[in-house]
Amino acid sequence: MFLPVRFRLRETFAYSCEFYSAIIARSKTKADRIRHLSMYRRLSPCLEDYVDANEVDAILEQAVNARNGLKTILKRCAQE
Repeated sequence: MFLPVRFRLRETFAYSCEFYSAIIARSKTKADRIRHLSMYRRLSPCLEDYVDANEVDAILEQAVNARNGLKTILKRCAQE
């Protein structure tokens, strides 16, 4: 089954999932997730030109503050 991700957001979805997974792997608590998000922001990873870094950042901020971040990411990138 394919995920219902908008075509134009497929890379945004992929980057958001990848960064979120890295944050989760290093975090035990919500405070850890927030701290790791701020580390991600300082490192400001290189994204492809066709990926909006501000959008990825906003998605990650919402995801680290949610109970289920992956569902949040999917909802933000879902087909309309």
